[in-house]
Amino acid sequence: MCGALAAAGRGSVLIAAELLLMAFCAVLWAPDTLIGKSLRVVLIDFPAKTLSNATPLKVIVGLIVFLALVVFIFGAPELVALMGLSDLSIYLDFTVISILMSTAIRLKSVLAYAIRLVRGIAARDIPQRKRAGSRNRLSHPRRPKSPPSDDEGGAERGWAFT
Repeated sequence: MCGALAAAGRGSVLIAAELLLMAFCAVLWAPDTLIGKSLRVVLIDFPAKTLSNATPLKVIVGLIVFLALVVFIFGAPELVALMGLSDLSIYLDFTVISILMSTAIRLKSVLAYAIRLVRGIAARDIPQRKRAGSRNRLSHPRRPKSPPSDDEGGAERGWAFT
C-alpha cells in the first residue's frame, strides 16, 4: 500500500515538474501572449526581484528550506501513510481496551446478579440448620467406666501381686 502511495506521489511530482517546465517554455517561446506575460511576471520577475533584495544568508536558508520541502514532497506519501497507520493503531488499541473494560464491567455485574439470585434461592428453598448453642444443648450424663472384667489380663496380674 505504501509503495502504491509512493508511486502516486512521485507521479504527481513529475506532473508538477512537467507543468513547470512547460510554463517556462511558454515564457520563452511565446513572450508576447497574455499567458507568456503573466507567467513571466510570476516565474521570472517576482523571484528575480526577491532574490536581488536578499542577503546571502537568506539565500542559503531559502535553499535549505526549498530542499527540505522537495524532500518532504518526495517522501510525503510514505510519511502520510505511516502517520495514518500509527493513528489507526492507536485508535484500534483504544477501541479494544474500551471493549475489554466494558465487557469486564458487564461480566462483573452479571456475575454479581447471579450470585445474589442464587443466594436468594438458596435462602428461600433450603432450610438453614440452627446450630445448637451452649444453652440449647441437652445434657447427656456420662457413663462411668466399668471395672475391668475377670476375663481380661488384669485379674491375673492382681492375683500375682497379692
